[in-house]
Amino acid sequence: YSFMFTIKQTKSGAKTLIINGKSIHSSYNPVIESNTFINKLNIKQNTRLFIIIGAGLGYLKSSIYETFPGAKILSIYLDKKIYDLSSISDYNWYFGSEINLSNLLLKFIPDFQLHEATVVKWMPCTEIFTTRTFEIEQIVHQFFLERKGTIFTTGYFGFKWIKNLFNNFSIITKTGSICKIDLPVIIAASGPSLSKSFDLLKKYRKYF
Repeated sequence: YSFMFTIKQTKSGAKTLIINGKSIHSSYNPVIESNTFINKLNIKQNTRLFIIIGAGLGYLKSSIYETFPGAKILSIYLDKKIYDLSSISDYNWYFGSEINLSNLLLKFIPDFQLHEATVVKWMPCTEIFTTRTFEIEQIVHQFFLERKGTIFTTGYFGFKWIKNLFNNFSIITKTGSICKIDLPVIIAASGPSLSKSFDLLKKYRKYF
């Protein structure tokens, strides 16, 4: 399926983008439109990390910066053409990029700031790229599930881990070194990557 992109000047003098005959921004004043949209979302003032799904020509990003000074924004573009036409900031991703979105999310949102993050969808754009939007939403949703699970595990077992750590320190002089072996050694710890690796570990067990 192909998309046709056309830049058009609005009545306010700002630009909008027409995709297959549909404008992703107001044909009158995109700046006022994005400001009104952000204000109506009633986002908590302690929100510092924003993920924009369906980022357009940068109006939404500017509105967020104006309303939430010091915010960090990850702009997710649903097509590389929109990405090329937009003002680029530190954190950007476009559909089809070689960069892994899950890894970028890990870099963008530390666990201790998970509660300060929110997702904003720009519907005029996501409604054009419905399939791509669905795929991205699945990745973002899975990311939040896994990180919240990790935080819960850490909170639940944290005291036991610290207690075991000090117990191990008390006997560390009594332990010996691992004997020399000719196979690779895999050290496993709890986390989302471990569960994803179970099948591979089982399949190649004799090689390590």
